[in-house]
Amino acid sequence: MSMIQPADFNKSIEKALPMIGLILLFLLLVVFAAIFGFGWIASTFTSFALILFWIFVVPLIISIIARLIRRIRMKHLDTVRARAFSIAAQTAKNRCANSLQ
Repeated sequence: MSMIQPADFNKSIEKALPMIGLILLFLLLVVFAAIFGFGWIASTFTSFALILFWIFVVPLIISIIARLIRRIRMKHLDTVRARAFSIAAQTAKNRCANSLQ
């Protein structure tokens, strides 16, 4: 079964950092705009932050589902390979036993 390697995990985090940075930037802009009384700017930045949030969350959910499907397929494939190896080993053992007789 394939496990997540630390290098792969670090690469995925590095890819996510710019998007997280944008979300935090808009969050800070919303807070400062709300503190200083610029409601229309705060609502605009809130909308941008919400859009970026969903752009970030949807691929995350798709990635998690794809990884689960891949993991299930790998388990099934490992089972099939183990059965095929067992059958091949038994066949080879029987042929060897038959050739000695």
